[in-house]
Amino acid sequence: MVMDQVEQAVEQFGLRGRRILVAVSGGVDSTALLHALMDLSVPQDLVLAVGHVQHGLRGEDSRKDEEAVQALAEDQGLKAYVIKADPRPAREEQRGRARLTLQEAARELRSGALEQMAHEWGADHIATAHHLDDQVETILMRLLRGTGPTGLQGIEHQSADGRWIRPLLAVSREEIMEFAHQRGLRWREDASNESDAYTRNRLRHHWIPALREEFNPQLLRAVGRLADAMQEEEVWIRSVIEEVSQRMTRQGDEPGLKRLVWSEKGWSELPNGLALRVIRHNLHQVGRGRDVSRVHLQRVVDFLRRDDVETGKAVELPGGDRVVRTATGYHLELDPRS
Repeated sequence: MVMDQVEQAVEQFGLRGRRILVAVSGGVDSTALLHALMDLSVPQDLVLAVGHVQHGLRGEDSRKDEEAVQALAEDQGLKAYVIKADPRPAREEQRGRARLTLQEAARELRSGALEQMAHEWGADHIATAHHLDDQVETILMRLLRGTGPTGLQGIEHQSADGRWIRPLLAVSREEIMEFAHQRGLRWREDASNESDAYTRNRLRHHWIPALREEFNPQLLRAVGRLADAMQEEEVWIRSVIEEVSQRMTRQGDEPGLKRLVWSEKGWSELPNGLALRVIRHNLHQVGRGRDVSRVHLQRVVDFLRRDDVETGKAVELPGGDRVVRTATGYHLELDPRS
């Protein structure tokens, strides 16, 4: 299953002859991905290198992970890039709603570090070892916390620009383990993955197994198909959102102020779902989509649709941002403190 899916991804993403930086943590998933791509490197003319981000969050274990990845790359005759990126100092400087969780901060640093390595090496793509279990956990966590259609897309098989690829996203963790044992692979275990202190781990260890046992043994495949269907829908929806956004939105022209200005007219003619998506898209464009719920989005849409709003009236958004009615339209004013 692993080899079939990785080979299919190589064909689907047009990777023949490309330079691919493989993100390797030292765990079983990324180790399996590297070996699968190595098997295809000659027939598919793939040029591979290894990228490892050392966060230092697990002390000596983090150092040993780094050593194991470097040894693996050397054993495969591949160049290895390593960047040390501790998320704790930068996170301590963050305040308010801009403050990320430690996991979020590490993820952002990791993405930036991998991009840096890929640029240095001249990679066409960055491959990560996200798999089907990761996909299901992501979608279920979003459902439990509250999400809309966009959240049901889960993790994309390939980023919109084609830069990031996830060849194992249709492969279960069980199938990866089977592949690893059949090949006699060696990998590092992260003890934190066994702790129930994290919501994702509790979901992985208890809730998903119970759902599979009580309701649907094929739960992983079912949720994976849902994510794929939602991603296919998003391809054409995204183009519609962009077209409407360009028509209904413009940049503010006030010197020194970072604003968006929404049109005074036309919102009532848009389907509600499309209007909500346009507002969400605009907020993400200015880095303000993280804490805005559907309730907030609907409040903004209702405000834009009213024809009796006096100049100076405003709708408050999380973190001190406001949508303000002015003589020239509806201005999104961003709180400079966040």
